[in-house]
Amino acid sequence: MARVFSVGADFRTASRSLLESIGVPLASVGERLRQLMAACSVREAAIVSTCIRTEVYCVGGGEGDSQALVAKWLAGERGGDLFRLEERAAVSRLFRIAGGLESQIIGETEITGQIKKAAAAARASGAAGTVMLRLFDGALSAAKTVRTATGIGRHSLSYPALAAKAAAGIFPEWKEVSALFIGTGDMTAAGAPLFAGKGARVTVAGRDLGRAQKAAAVCGGGALTTADALRDLARFDVVVTSTASGVPIVGKGAVESALAARRRKPMMFADLASPRDVEGEIGEIPDVYVYDLEHFGRLAEASLDLRGLELPAAAALIEKEVDEFYRWLRGRERAPLVRDFRGRAEEMRRSETDAALARLAAGDKAEDVVSDLSRRLAGKLMHAPLRMLSEGTAGTAGVGGTDGADDAESGGQD
Repeated sequence: MARVFSVGADFRTASRSLLESIGVPLASVGERLRQLMAACSVREAAIVSTCIRTEVYCVGGGEGDSQALVAKWLAGERGGDLFRLEERAAVSRLFRIAGGLESQIIGETEITGQIKKAAAAARASGAAGTVMLRLFDGALSAAKTVRTATGIGRHSLSYPALAAKAAAGIFPEWKEVSALFIGTGDMTAAGAPLFAGKGARVTVAGRDLGRAQKAAAVCGGGALTTADALRDLARFDVVVTSTASGVPIVGKGAVESALAARRRKPMMFADLASPRDVEGEIGEIPDVYVYDLEHFGRLAEASLDLRGLELPAAAALIEKEVDEFYRWLRGRERAPLVRDFRGRAEEMRRSETDAALARLAAGDKAEDVVSDLSRRLAGKLMHAPLRMLSEGTAGTAGVGGTDGADDAESGGQD
């Protein structure tokens, strides 16, 4: 069967610095996949890269240790720090990720959209073939099954929801809160309506003003370019960032200036990006509260008990979906053998039919011709399966052939 394996790191297995160094922005996934295919000679590949994980899934592989090659390609000299999973373990992991079982916030739903985007990027780049696309379809099916059949998604939290919870502890009157969302991706799509629904005044900022306006329109908010928003930080009580920038976009000096203009009125930053959007030193400024992914992970632990009760049932459903994937994969691997069997059987049928018709034309008794036809055809068809059973070489023998013809008179038995 096609070999499936994965290489990568997540918030449990790697430091924040390693995760930031190997992250792949969605816009770069296609090019990175093309580089991977050329460098590591895998047949198919896909990359799942989010704020808390970067994982490469591959089908096939060249000579030598393909996992080591992929690990070095992804992390360079730090490749040894990445996890490596083979076959069922790799498939199970992807399905568990899609189902929210491997998230920092168990049961969160944003990952489903991220899995869809990863599959779409792999397909568009030409790196995903039949097996990889079926693998990701299986992961999404597993996610749907888990959320439908278990309560793991009930009382679920998300990073934007945790940001709102943190903001409520600092600013108890939502109608007096002015919130800025920098970035126009999934986090803003989930968070901006949430904040607006609680009564906050929402502004969305992005590099592309048109996209920011489109994201803001969903919740009746305003829109700015990122540059304008950063120059006007003093307007905002809460700033939620989730960009794909490779370097921090919010600097300490800008926050100090904003805080002075606000006359020390508190500010809160929720940094949902990886790498970080907010400089680490900002958290040292008095009256400024900074939350990042690690902080929110700790806040989420309080909700784990309720959803954790559903984990065994969810895990069992995941394994059934993994079984289904491997049933499909085995069927796909057997398809050429089945086609070959049918083709050879058809050749036998035609050959024996022609021989029988010739005997009838020559005047042979019909009952003898029919009896010999059925006996010879059965012998030929049964020869290969019986040989495989007797020799223990199932899957290696052909169908029929000259041996079958030789054995036909004895009923095809060896």
